[in-house]
This record gives sequence, C-alpha cells and structure tokens, in this order.
Amino acid sequence: MDIAFRVDASAHIGAGHVMRCLNLARALRDKGASSCFFCRPHEGNLISLVEQNAFPVVALPAPATDRGPGAYKDWVGASPEQDARDSLDALGERKPDWLVADHYGLDAQWERSMRPHVGRIMLIDDLADRLHECDLLLDQNLHAEGARRYAGLVSICAAS
Repeated sequence: MDIAFRVDASAHIGAGHVMRCLNLARALRDKGASSCFFCRPHEGNLISLVEQNAFPVVALPAPATDRGPGAYKDWVGASPEQDARDSLDALGERKPDWLVADHYGLDAQWERSMRPHVGRIMLIDDLADRLHECDLLLDQNLHAEGARRYAGLVSICAAS
C-alpha cells in the first residue's frame, strides 16, 4: 500500500499535525506500507524530523509570506488551487492508494482537485468548520456532539 501525507508544521501551526501523521506512517510501515510526505517549508517546519524517521519528503514551494496566526486557510501558504497544483507536481506519476491530509487550511475544493489522482482520501480534522469531500474522516477528539458536528459538512465518497 502506498500512502501520501499532505501536512505542515510551523511556529503558528504547531507540531501536532505532523506528529499524528508521522505516528500513522510508522504504524503503516510496520504493516508493510510505504509512505511519503508533502510539506511546505514554513518557518519551524518538521521536515527534518520526518526524514530522520526514514520517510521521503517532497518540500513544496516555500510560502510567499508567513501570515502568522491569522485564519486557518492562510496557514497553507498558497491558495487551495496552487496547493493542489504543487501537490500534484510532487506526486508526479505516482497514484497513491491513500492521500492523508491533516491541515486546517485545506477543504473540499482542494480535495476535489486531488480526487482523480489518488485512490482514496482520508482527512484528519477536529474543527468541523468547513466542507470536506473524502472517503474517511478522523476526528481524534472526544466531543459531546460526536459525528453530528460534521452534519452537512462532509461528503463521504463511496469506494469504487
């Protein structure tokens, strides 16, 4: 199984997204899967940590500016369209079985752009504040409203 991770870390984003994905990638490697990461080199990124864990990393183009702790969508460092183009360039001819995205700045627009180029899409999200289109969504937090938080926000695609 081939898995691609789209995730970033920075002084504003923090390290949690990368750490979750890194732990998942290690567990999947133990089961025989291969993984790679696509990350922007934000200030405070964890690209070297991912590489130290023996996972290949494709550094997407550096963000034009560091927008600081503004809106989550600004944390990507590019528009959703540009991030999708950069991510597709990073994929090249590769069509991973799964694309795992853990990023507050990505949404259904980005996911629809990626859909034809990957087998399935898994999202890790705990905000329940934007539209998603995926095959699997993981909210690792315990919340009183549970899955109802995502009502009307997530289109789960049936596996083909």
